[in-house]
Amino acid sequence: GNNAQEGVLRSEDGGTTWGPAEPASVAAGNGIACECCPSRTIYGNGRYHTVYRRNNNNLRDMWLVSSEDGLTWDQQLDLDPTDWIISACPETGASASRLPDGRLASVFMSAGEGSSRIYANVSDPAAGDAGSTHLLTPNPEGNSTQNQPDLAVGPTHSAVAWQENSSGWEIHLAIAASDN
Repeated sequence: GNNAQEGVLRSEDGGTTWGPAEPASVAAGNGIACECCPSRTIYGNGRYHTVYRRNNNNLRDMWLVSSEDGLTWDQQLDLDPTDWIISACPETGASASRLPDGRLASVFMSAGEGSSRIYANVSDPAAGDAGSTHLLTPNPEGNSTQNQPDLAVGPTHSAVAWQENSSGWEIHLAIAASDN
């Protein structure tokens, strides 16, 4: 059987040397790391945070795991309430960044409610709070397919870019105040 785990590489000297891959997903309940979906690992507030797609018998959820030392991944939060079941590889990852107030913002694609859509989550890992997850664009054009989101956070605003196909592939951009 497949035992794919989310592995995180750590460098303590600015990227000159790298330690071994540390398994970050082993304590996150049942399931394995989705082997084709890239994750996003960031550091902030004294902890490493990784948002990755978990595969639990083809239930493809996005999870946040975190660690103080990059070795012991002692926090696990399910960020994706859509319960997307697919027996194929979705080939999509997550993007995450710290908001100015210390919370963690992340974006990812899911098709648990029908078509592939981009979801945004704001969580507070320091409080153990998975936060809330919402459609980034609640009223997309027609029956479009959205995928491959990327998030950037600045001091006052956040921006998300993604690809969308309604009658051909286009790149879309949404901008919001970082406190909204």
